[in-house]
Amino acid sequence: MPNFEASLLHDRNRERKLSEPQAALQKILVAANRNRAIQPKDFEYLYGAEAVKTNQEEVRRLEGIFAEETEQDTEKIGELFEALVNLLIEENDWLGPNATVIVPSRYDDIINGIDSIVEFEGKHEAKTHLALAMDVTENGSAIEKKLKRIRDSIDRNELSRVKYFQSGNFTGELNPVARVVVGIEGTTVEEIADLVLRLKKSQSATTEDRRSGNMSAAAEKTKAEFKRVREQIANHPAQRTVLSEIEEQLEIFHAYAESKKKEKAADEYARILSIIHAIIEEKSGSREAETKKDIPKDAIRETILAQAKELMG
Repeated sequence: MPNFEASLLHDRNRERKLSEPQAALQKILVAANRNRAIQPKDFEYLYGAEAVKTNQEEVRRLEGIFAEETEQDTEKIGELFEALVNLLIEENDWLGPNATVIVPSRYDDIINGIDSIVEFEGKHEAKTHLALAMDVTENGSAIEKKLKRIRDSIDRNELSRVKYFQSGNFTGELNPVARVVVGIEGTTVEEIADLVLRLKKSQSATTEDRRSGNMSAAAEKTKAEFKRVREQIANHPAQRTVLSEIEEQLEIFHAYAESKKKEKAADEYARILSIIHAIIEEKSGSREAETKKDIPKDAIRETILAQAKELMG
């Protein structure tokens, strides 16, 4: 079993502070995101109450280590980033109109390193899943740990697994699951957080104006602000950053799996890669056109891709 205690140790160079917009949005989004998480107790009939209890005790033990070693604001920024990405996928179609987010249990978050699961609805109700491991740190060692877990899963030809998974009529273990690391710079997270907070405020005000029948000039201005900010979020350059880093990782991992003759892993990465290609084509007109665009400079994206190439080289 991997040394989870070591993987949870805090790097002092990673310390950050929440900005005011981030702190305000953290209160709005993070609790709601946590409440969506899959609950292991719902699986007692499947795995047995004692096994579920053992898993939950291990989570609490590791959470204690995490709380001691991690600065509070650093943890909050990470949680906010996860909640933001989930929101952008589901409400702003950053990964296309057929993508929904399933928030994994705390067990799969800590033990299996999965922050979110994106479920793509395909033709004839077929579903494909992509696991996301998220990061907002420029620290290379933190990203390297996530990428090594992906490489090791390919070497085992097993990929990632989600022990506690629920979707539709299915309850049980999800395996195999392709996984990528998603990250953007803290300054970009702050910019998006500011936009989302403005959107939430104008949305709330617009709803109240409609309820009260307010037709004033101020109400119309608020309504226009809501529309303008929503378009800014939907078309934010960071969307290209995220899509491109996912696409390039999938290509790297697929090539690595093929070179190691890990057919199951290669097939799974090829399947999700075709979906991402289609999303990029739909958003840009063609994937070739997208590759010619200037992807926004982002230190975390560059670190993720450089380390992925090095580890899978």
